[in-house]
Amino acid sequence: MDLTPVTDLMDELSRSTWASLVDAHDLDVDWGEVTITHTILLALKRLVREQSLPLLVERVRAHDEKASGADLELWVQSASGNAVGFSIQAKRVYLGRKKPEYQALGHKGALPKEKQYDTLIRHAAQNSTLPFHLFYNGWARPRTDIAFPSGRDAELFGCAVVRTAEVRRIRKAHVRRGMNEVSRFAKISMPWSDLLRLPSGGSTNGGDGSSDGGASDGGDPTSGGSAGDGGSPGGVNPGSGTPYPSQSPAAQGSLRVSDEDLRRLFELHSGEPIDDAVVLRDGLPDYVTATLSGVGAAGHDDLEDDSTLPEVVAVIKGA
Repeated sequence: MDLTPVTDLMDELSRSTWASLVDAHDLDVDWGEVTITHTILLALKRLVREQSLPLLVERVRAHDEKASGADLELWVQSASGNAVGFSIQAKRVYLGRKKPEYQALGHKGALPKEKQYDTLIRHAAQNSTLPFHLFYNGWARPRTDIAFPSGRDAELFGCAVVRTAEVRRIRKAHVRRGMNEVSRFAKISMPWSDLLRLPSGGSTNGGDGSSDGGASDGGDPTSGGSAGDGGSPGGVNPGSGTPYPSQSPAAQGSLRVSDEDLRRLFELHSGEPIDDAVVLRDGLPDYVTATLSGVGAAGHDDLEDDSTLPEVVAVIKGA
């Protein structure tokens, strides 16, 4: 599997998110989750425009942030039409207290007595996706009280992911004290680009991703051409903070994704033992295809009333 142009951009966005949050804190500017998510949406759309990649990105305009389980959904589809999806809830770090926290983790969900992470898990189960939390991080270093998995540049965790099931477990385990502290989640985080990287031997962009919160089993997943270690010819425009387009050899070509790649992605990130062969989803959900058709939720009564719709949908179509 080779998704190098997309994973390069994801690493660049992690770095620019980190830098923006540091500056926002120092300069007392509100740099919220919606702003960061829309910056990511803009960068993805620029990538599509400038490199003509088979990456479809749209915003769902019937999004209810309070009740929604997923802020972002990322789908990877093989040439045969099979797909694996990630349903993602975004939360940013808050530095105002003694210990950095993700203060919004406990927001109410769509149903009574339900938290947003419960809504996300339920939505994912209904649509056969993998639920993850996306944490927007950034603070002046060093901080000895927050430790990401070793061997990784901290700025690659500007956009970091943790399985939502783990988020729920940690909050319930520490319900009396510190259940939102960043330090509890950082140690099991991984850069969000690792969602699209297979372990060594399964990816041509040097990935050695992990199925356990980003811990590596013998190598740095950013080696071999990631934007994070200087291997990418891309970079971030210092004036705007947005990434320049990558110029990798694969940029103008197809994005290679096989059904076997998808099975390995699902097994890697499911967090559950898989005894039998993974049965891949055949095609995309209706709400995704409606969004990508250019119509979006408008005109679809069943979609307009669905509070669990993601705000942004991105689909990578492999060859």
